[in-house]
Amino acid sequence: MKKDLKKVTENEDTRLLISLGEKIQKLRLEKKMTQLELARECDLDKQTIYRIEKGQLNITLNTLFKIADALDVVATSLITSTKKQ
Repeated sequence: MKKDLKKVTENEDTRLLISLGEKIQKLRLEKKMTQLELARECDLDKQTIYRIEKGQLNITLNTLFKIADALDVVATSLITSTKKQ
């Protein structure tokens, strides 16, 4: 039973990371920024931005705020679900 709960939690975490990455990528492209430009503004490397956008990296709040600032958006807009309740 605990294994099944862990699997569900991991799947939910993965879905959330992918959603976050997609939002970041969409906003970056709307601003006509490259991954390298975003990385430099956030004091990160390009590979880190790539992994975030692909949902492969669970980022810290500090990194979330750096990315939000660089994209000129409120950090909560990157993590707010669009799922209907």
